[in-house]
Amino acid sequence: MNGLSTTRMRVAVLETFYSTGKAYSMSGLLKQVDGSNRITLYRTLKSFVEKKILAEVSGKNNYPVYVLQCPKDSVSSFDYVAFFICRECGKTLSLQTDKPNVKGLPGNVSIEEEKLILSGTCGDCTPARNANISLRGNMKIPRI
Repeated sequence: MNGLSTTRMRVAVLETFYSTGKAYSMSGLLKQVDGSNRITLYRTLKSFVEKKILAEVSGKNNYPVYVLQCPKDSVSSFDYVAFFICRECGKTLSLQTDKPNVKGLPGNVSIEEEKLILSGTCGDCTPARNANISLRGNMKIPRI
């Protein structure tokens, strides 16, 4: 598990993410994972973020939510990942993409963290939409 020891809590958290494909807040995971407590869950999430298994992104009202950063069958995370979060049902996609080329920043700016977060409505919540949403660059969001 990316250099982490296997514990019941870590397995339960990963199973929750893999089985639902959704983003979760800390309180959402506390309700979802049986036998969890806030401290152990916080440490588990922190470890998964450090190992790039999960990513912490801003959710509704800027509260942090956690999303899978690497697919279930992947052995390692990607160099650059974009996240799509459905505003209706909470489903998420982690998408491997080329690193965006940001132009126009002054020379004295230091970027410490980069996350591309896309939000909208997934194909299940809006069946009339096109099967794929094309984005600029080498990235496509498949219908989920």
